[in-house]
This record gives sequence, C-alpha cells and structure tokens, in this order.
Amino acid sequence: MGAERVEPSARGAFAAGILTALAVLLLFGAFLALRVGTPRLASRIRDTVLAATGPKVQRVLDLPDDVREDLVRAGAVIDNAGRGLVSSSLVGAHDTVLVHGHPDLGWLPRPGVELEGFVLKARNPVNLDPPVVYLPAAAPVGPVLARFLAERARVHYRFTTDADGRRSTVPAVGSERAILVVGDSVAFGVGVPDGATVASELQRIVGAELRVVNAGVGGYSGEQALACADALSRQRRFEGLVYVTSQNDFMLDPGERYAERADRVLAGFARLRERFSGRVAVLVVSYLEFAARDLLLDEGWPPDELARTEELYGALPDLARRHGVAYVDWRELVGSEARQSGSIFAAPALYADHGHLSPRGAWIAARELHAALAGAGRDLYATAGPAPAETAYASKRSAVGEPAAFSSSSITLPNGSRP
Repeated sequence: MGAERVEPSARGAFAAGILTALAVLLLFGAFLALRVGTPRLASRIRDTVLAATGPKVQRVLDLPDDVREDLVRAGAVIDNAGRGLVSSSLVGAHDTVLVHGHPDLGWLPRPGVELEGFVLKARNPVNLDPPVVYLPAAAPVGPVLARFLAERARVHYRFTTDADGRRSTVPAVGSERAILVVGDSVAFGVGVPDGATVASELQRIVGAELRVVNAGVGGYSGEQALACADALSRQRRFEGLVYVTSQNDFMLDPGERYAERADRVLAGFARLRERFSGRVAVLVVSYLEFAARDLLLDEGWPPDELARTEELYGALPDLARRHGVAYVDWRELVGSEARQSGSIFAAPALYADHGHLSPRGAWIAARELHAALAGAGRDLYATAGPAPAETAYASKRSAVGEPAAFSSSSITLPNGSRP
C-alpha cells in the first residue's frame, strides 16, 4: 500500500495553524513582558530552565572558579546554594567545620568553634533564603576571596561554641541555677552573632542569678530537640525549659497535618516538665513567607501552604494549654510590632532571613519568653533583676522606635490564663 497523499490544502491549513499558535505565544509573551518587565521575565525564564536542567548553585550564586578554589582551601561551608558546591549544608554530612556526628542525637556542634558567616547577594529575585558562606575565623583569606566577600556579602557576623559544644551565650554567667534552651537553628541563632541570640537576650533579662544554656542545633526536628532536653535533664536539674523552633519542625511529613505533629512534640515536652521545675515555654517562629504574606502575595507561598500554616497557628495555643506548657504566639508578636512601629515592613525587620530571627526579633522573643516562664512559676525570678529597657542592640532599635511593650495577649500560660 502506498503512502497516503497529503493535499496542498491540508498542508496549508497545518502551516497556518502553526503560525497562528506562534502568533498567540508571541502576543502572550509580549503581554507578560509588559506586565512584569522584560528583564524580570527573562530572569524567570532563565531560572525555570536552570531549575529543570542545572544545579541550584547556577540559579542563586555566581561563584568563579578561583573563588571556589579559595573556599575549598579555607575549609569553608556554603549553605542554601545546592549540593556539590563546597559543602551543601551545615548539617548535610554531619561532619563539617561546625558539626560532628552523634550516635543518639544525630549530630552536635563541635566544641570550641569560631566561625564567620557571610550572607551573600543572590542572583535570583525575591530570594528570602540567600546563600551563606561559613569560614573558620582563623582561616587564611587570600585577595581573590577577600574581594569576592567584600563585593558580595550583605551581612557579616561571627559566632562561637563553648567547650561543651553549645552556642556561646553572652554575657557568661557562672550560676549553678540554669535555664535550658533547645530547638533548631532558630534557637541556635543562625544569622546573628553570639550576643544577639534568643538565649543571650534572655540571659541579659534574667541577670546573674540564672545561667541560660543554648542547646539549640541547626537542622534538629522537634523529636531531636526533645531527645536533647531529655538527655541533658537526666544529668542535672534545670529551673526552666524553653523550646524555640521554626514551624518546619512540624512540616516533615507531607501527608500529616502540621498540628498533629506539633501535638506529639508538645506532649513529649510536657512529660519532661517536672525535670524543669514545672516550667516549659514554647515559641514557634513562622517563616517570613507567612508573617509577611500580605506583602509577598504571588511572590510568596501558594494558598494551600498558607492555609496549612494558619491551621497550625490556630491550633498551637489550645495544644499548649492541653499539655500544660506556656506558649508564646508569634503571630501576636508580629502583629503587635506592626501596630507599634506603624510600618508595613515590621515583620521583615524581625527576621535575619526567611526563617531566622534578627537581633530585634530575638530580643522581642526573649522578652515574651521571660514573661511566660515567670508566669508559669513566679518564684523563678525572685532574685533576678527586671527585664532591662535596653540591651547591646539599643542603638539599632532606637533608630526605628522602641519595640512594642510587653504583650500579654501573645502568651498562654499552662492554666489557660494570661500573665
């Protein structure tokens, strides 16, 4: 049987259809370019192609070969830029300049570490979680790397761990009475120097009568933070426990409601309450994509993710009340700060990046956690001084107005009351 003959009219109709489709695509492209701008549209197309065909580092970071070589020689770690770079994450292989493996907890910070963090400019727009270079403080930095960091770094900070492998809390206090802080990288204090973590701000508030121990570890889940609190409280008694974490502790299983996982984790902390003199306070920091959703709109999270997070934060006060732990509502703190500052940028100012607290955010969080612990056991601070009006970061705050006054509406005590 011979091949079927295609009539000229059919070939013409097919060609006309192709040309029509191309014309529609060109018109649609012109419309998008008019709406969002040609450079931004080209950037989005480039990022989409790279997302499908190239490593993440090509989308977020320009890293020349000579700079990469210097980073390798310096033993650097680069976070938030994809795998296969220098080291993909501070907690990726659990054997980096910051952390080492642990048989029970997974990993722990190395003792006596001093690192410098450089938050870099990202090449993709609206990057709320930009790449970060971590360098040993004593590492030699050649002229090529020094020039790269000077040109690309947006924020630079230094942080340390103590002889026990805990994030350093300042000022150093020698009291035998202690408060334990556990959690993930929010508790550890990614993005800020030692003096601007929640633990350090809380230390300034409670004074020399109590020592604040920062046992937060980047990448920990709620279950790991609970195991850490369990292990340390078997070694000694603490006057109180503070669990500071990101909402991502409860986002690990896509098939599980965030509130269900939070219920299990808070129930575990409640079982440890008596080891901490009956005082447990919880703060769950949301991602900036949720806190600033009215600003980000289409650049932020999709509606289903916002709805799941809204459900989580709606459930947390009741879960904390049921389990008998004090709860600080991050939504209320963000709202209170916005009302006090009168700025639509109040929420972003509380963050160092999309998930970690800035010095201002840490100070506000510590103030509310102090009130929550005091409300759960008022004799705790009987010999400690009152919360100071200023800290080492006063000059940064005074330039934009004082943070909102203590907000009892953000706190739910174990008996369901407000302080």
